[in-house]
Formats: sequence, C-alpha cells, structure tokens
Amino acid sequence: MNLKIDFQRHYISMETRESLDQVANTFLEQFNKNKSPTFELNSEMANNVAAINFEASLQHPINIIEQKFKSSFSRSIQTYFVTGPIDYVSWINGDWKERVRLYQECLIAAISLLPKSRFSSSFKEELKTIFQEVGKEATKFEPLELAKIRPIYLMRDENGKCIAFGFEPLNNVFGWEAETIEPSEAYKWCGKSPFEYDNTKFAKKYYKKNIGIIQYREIWYDGKAVTKHFGVCGQTGETEVEEIADSQELLRASQEFERKALGDGFKEIGDNKLHYLVIEYDYKAVDATSMLTKRHQMEDDYNNLIGWHGLGHLDGGSISANSIEIALMVVDFEIAKKTIIEFTKGTSLAGYSRIKHE
Repeated sequence: MNLKIDFQRHYISMETRESLDQVANTFLEQFNKNKSPTFELNSEMANNVAAINFEASLQHPINIIEQKFKSSFSRSIQTYFVTGPIDYVSWINGDWKERVRLYQECLIAAISLLPKSRFSSSFKEELKTIFQEVGKEATKFEPLELAKIRPIYLMRDENGKCIAFGFEPLNNVFGWEAETIEPSEAYKWCGKSPFEYDNTKFAKKYYKKNIGIIQYREIWYDGKAVTKHFGVCGQTGETEVEEIADSQELLRASQEFERKALGDGFKEIGDNKLHYLVIEYDYKAVDATSMLTKRHQMEDDYNNLIGWHGLGHLDGGSISANSIEIALMVVDFEIAKKTIIEFTKGTSLAGYSRIKHE
C-alpha cells in the first residue's frame, strides 16, 4: 500500500508564523522535489493507513498550555497525525541553517510517536534518513531575508495582574494595559508563568462497576479548595467543596478520600484501560487561526461535558483541511456516546458527523 507524507504547522504562537512557514515550505519543496512523497508499506498491520501528517509545534515560553505529544488516527481519511516540538528560544536566535535543523529534528522526534504495531523500526529509520537528507538540501536555499519574529503582548488589568497574552496590543480594552515582550526577551519566561498557577493542583478519579451502571468518585484541588464529585457515570452527580488552609489539610483530605473510596470498592483506572472516543466534525475555515480557535473551544467544552458527567477527560484534538476531531478518554464508550448525543443537542457542539470508537 502506498503511504503519503504530508506536513502541517501548528500555529500556537502566531508571531512566529512567517518564520515557520518560510522553513516548512522550503523543506516541503525539497521533499517533493528530491524524494518521492509516497512509500510502499509491506506490513499487513499498516493496511487502511493512507498518510502520515507531520505537524510542527512552536509556542512562546510564556504560554502555559501543556501539550501532549502523541499520535492520533483519523479513520475517515486513514491518516495518522503526529506532532513534534520546536524550542522557541533556539528558533528565534537561530540563523537559516539552525532553523532548518530545528524543523528537521522536530519531524524526526514525531516519527517516534508512530505506533510500533503499525510501523516497523526499519520504516521509521528510512523516514528519518530521508528527513535528514532533505534537511541538508533545504539549508542550501537560504532566503535573501530571514523572516522576523514579531513581539507578543502581555495584558494586565488595572491592578497589574496578568490576564492574558496576545499578538496585538489591546490597550484600553476592559481597562487593560499591554506590555510588549520582544523576541529577545523570550528566554526570561522559560520555566516561568506570569499567570497565577498553583502546581499543587491535582485530580484523582475512582470508579466502581455494578450491574448496569458505573459509579464514580473524584476529587480535585484548585489551589484554594478541594472539590469532591460523586455519582453515576452519565449523570452530573453531587459535589462537596472543602476550603483548604495549608498543605497538611490538603494531604489529610486527599488521603481520607482515597481510603474511603478504596474501602468502598472503587479503584483508579489507568489511561491504558480507558476507551478512546473521537467526535468528528466536517468544518471549513477561512484560515488556520479560526480553525485552531474553534478546536480549542470545542476541546474545553467537551472536557467540561465529559468531566462533569464522571466519564473521563479530554485527550486532545486534531484538524485537517476540512475537519476537526476531538479525542476523549472515557471509562465506558456507550455511556459517553449517549451522554454526548443528549447534551450537545441545540448547543454549539451539535452538528458532528459521527462519534467513533478507536
């Protein structure tokens, strides 16, 4: 079976869009010019796989979005999606040769995410070698002018608290003031966040299967209070909130909750035992930015829907030219599917083309 290789860019940080396009387009041109974009797969396990879509992710260190780099598969277009990271500070300080190298290395990192059950180690090594050769060719086509990186803007409220960041200065909006962060200052934000974020936050979920139903108990800490959420999967259940004064109270509350749950026959279920549910939408956007914004909003909405019904959590999402897919990890596929059908009617989440089990 012939396998096509495609490339995309993940525009989390729009101020780097021109520079990423400049390198990625040159890389793609050399890939198509010097290497066949299709490969012959001999493995029976690779049947029904038509393409691999490689995506590069480049985000400003001020961004606190945690990315999970893993593969996802769209049955409708028979395509695997894998994403590799690019170090932001190295990118903005790099010359043409360095940016090509960083892009090449992110693609090679993404190769390792392809499942062993579908793609042999020899195939991955072959693809790695091809990317390295194409990278060498791409360095020879240095543009007359290296694409510039634009600044970003950190918005603060009237009290000086960081509210958001963006790619345009939003002065005098809701009383906000914009602080300009030049590319040369990006390194200052590595490992730091200007936003209030407590790394002691946590969440634990426990399940108990009975005849015809699955019960859940979960607990999470938001930095100020512990919330206990319990009920039957597919229902919103009940919640209890307990204010937490210090780390000792937090430890006591979490250990007490766990002892009670385990004593009542509940147990944690690892991600490897959850079901992979994908909601697919046919969606055409005028540009990549609007499509990505739409996907992120849908991810948040589905995470809330599934979470508050005790069914699991968001795993991520993917976009292609004409579709958006949202992936969820759920404890029971049929209950989750029924819940999604029922509670998305008449909402912004309505209009999906199908819900599938992968």
